[in-house]
Amino acid sequence: MDKKDFLASSLLKRHLLGLTSPEENQQIEQLILSFPDLEQEIATMRRSLSVYAQEQTEKDLQKVITPAKAIPPKATTVQKTNRGNIWVIALAAVLGIWCIGQQWHIQKINTQNQHLQSDFARLEERCAQNQQHQAAIAQQYAFLCDSHTHPVFLQGTKLAPEAQPVVYWNAQQHEALCNTSSLPKPPHGKQYQIWADVAGKMINMGVLANNTHDLQPVHFIEKAESLNITLEPIGGSDHPTVALLYANGLNQAF
Repeated sequence: MDKKDFLASSLLKRHLLGLTSPEENQQIEQLILSFPDLEQEIATMRRSLSVYAQEQTEKDLQKVITPAKAIPPKATTVQKTNRGNIWVIALAAVLGIWCIGQQWHIQKINTQNQHLQSDFARLEERCAQNQQHQAAIAQQYAFLCDSHTHPVFLQGTKLAPEAQPVVYWNAQQHEALCNTSSLPKPPHGKQYQIWADVAGKMINMGVLANNTHDLQPVHFIEKAESLNITLEPIGGSDHPTVALLYANGLNQAF
């Protein structure tokens, strides 16, 4: 619903009278957020409604007062009753308008609180993610600085002559990290997989995420004589595709 349709609809009238449901009030709040000038227009209509109610109250007063002038003195009790009715009508009109204004104000505050709570939740989630990311970076930095961590430089084959992946090998911690940022982007449906050559047998060290500059943990394999990276289908293969060997290098640190 756009602004023009809203102003012409019965939804606005029912809202001013306090007859809208919570779902409709939420819809109105969204419209006010989209069209800020609506809030001023609604306030103007609310004031007009207040003036109208006051005028109607005065008319009712006149209707009650006019016949009261023709009542003889002996009808004093009736006059007092009519005057009491006048004040009841006036008080009811004022209270009705006040309740409508209070209801709208409370609904507005509740909607704002919901937005604030949602924003705070998103900020807390981002802070938690940033803390986890910083902790991971600190852990990797400590790993690289460890005296038992040695880089294994792989050379690109004719399929990727400019590639120079690096695997950081730590035999004491039995951990390894791989940097594949220099490898070309794999084609659709493919990803790189790294293998360890142990006594002539290729052992899977894991698949590598595509298009990332982050250090990736891979399986540490004891007595790996060389490390090899091949291009495989998404999810990896049981055996390396030798024809698609992109990089390899001797492991001097095993």
